[in-house]
Amino acid sequence: MRGTFVGVLMSAASLMACGGSENVDKAATGGSSGAGMGAIGGSGAATGGSSGMGGSGSGGTSVTAPHAPGACGSTDRSNNFEARARACVPSGECMALKPPQAKYEPSGEAPELPVGKLVDIGPKPAELESGAGNALTMAFDPENTAILYLGYEAKIGGSPYNGLWKSTDGGSTWKLLGTSDADFFDCNSNYLDLPVNIAVDPHDSQHLYVTEGVRGASNGFWVSWDGGESWIRAYSDDLTAMAVDPCDFCHVLVGSHGTYPVGVLETKDGGHSFTQHEAPSGWEGGSYGVSFAYDPKSKQGDASTWLVHNSKMRRTTDAGATWTDVSDIGGIHGSTTTYFAADGTLYSGSGAGPLRSSDNGMTWTKSGDGLSSGGVTYGIIGDGSALYAMVDNAPPPQPLMTSPEDDGQSWAPYGSGDLEAPRGMMQPHFDAVTNILYFVNNTSLMAVRVR
Repeated sequence: MRGTFVGVLMSAASLMACGGSENVDKAATGGSSGAGMGAIGGSGAATGGSSGMGGSGSGGTSVTAPHAPGACGSTDRSNNFEARARACVPSGECMALKPPQAKYEPSGEAPELPVGKLVDIGPKPAELESGAGNALTMAFDPENTAILYLGYEAKIGGSPYNGLWKSTDGGSTWKLLGTSDADFFDCNSNYLDLPVNIAVDPHDSQHLYVTEGVRGASNGFWVSWDGGESWIRAYSDDLTAMAVDPCDFCHVLVGSHGTYPVGVLETKDGGHSFTQHEAPSGWEGGSYGVSFAYDPKSKQGDASTWLVHNSKMRRTTDAGATWTDVSDIGGIHGSTTTYFAADGTLYSGSGAGPLRSSDNGMTWTKSGDGLSSGGVTYGIIGDGSALYAMVDNAPPPQPLMTSPEDDGQSWAPYGSGDLEAPRGMMQPHFDAVTNILYFVNNTSLMAVRVR
């Protein structure tokens, strides 16, 4: 049975409170899970028992109170006031087929990025509070690619004041969005302490999503309608992985990091309501590595075709009602991303190097000829003609590697071969306006203009 939506009908009082700070019934949820899983972005490949070839999920269940009565995103709040994000309305046009007219308009002087030079453009050490943790995630505004977002975690035992940073000049200067939160467990905040994934609406630069989990005090799915200045927690849980439908920013899949598998959360209205697709028996270690196996350009898949990567690669074509195990190669604890090449070939990071699929994720092969063995690859990205990857822990540092997009099987060092980073290439993004490749590597935000 297909899942049912939660909280679609809200009282007039509830609708008035959307986006406000009037919630009274605060639940102590969304706190740190810890769970002994290690650092997000770590190099360990997922391990665990196998689930066999195929499995059946519950098909989706109504989410009324995520792990605690009255938690954010619940319809069970006693006074009907919820700080829930207002409903997101699809644009009606496929973003992947008709993207916005992107521009690069920095508010000040942008950093100098010569072709072929890898540059650290993250906040300078003096700007970071003492004890800064890992740089975990980044994104840029699809409408103005000079606007960058970067997520740091607060180091255990260090400062609690590292979180989501924003630059409007391509990385020359940075602003920390908020510095503290009087109540980390309520449903509103102007400060997120451990952003794990960031997404920016291609048609509304002020509309953002962030997932937070692991050791964060503000765990959950967060929505901003003012460019990150303030946030509404739309769901409380240890959430990490996030994938946005390539045709619909309102349609989002969210996965967990926690030791308990929550399966896949799905929202079709930008966090206003959720469906929980429970994990089939045999899933372990959470559902990190969530993605859409949906490429409108090559007419592969649809909005119900998804991938989950934990100890195996798992695929569904019916929005989580049933699942098939499509690869025994495990994902990476904390981060596995996918990329559709120009010819429609699908690539994924894994604990054994790049994976390649020519049938939209139904079968997978390793694609690491020329790459150092013994390491992991978090993700692969392309610029339309070339692919890029960087191995972690083989041993570090390793160089930036490249392969033609119409090949993807044989890899060679990019440029002079001396572009190295200490922890591989995580959360890669390519800006077609400037030909800049961005990625985080646990220490900072790196950028290289590839041509």
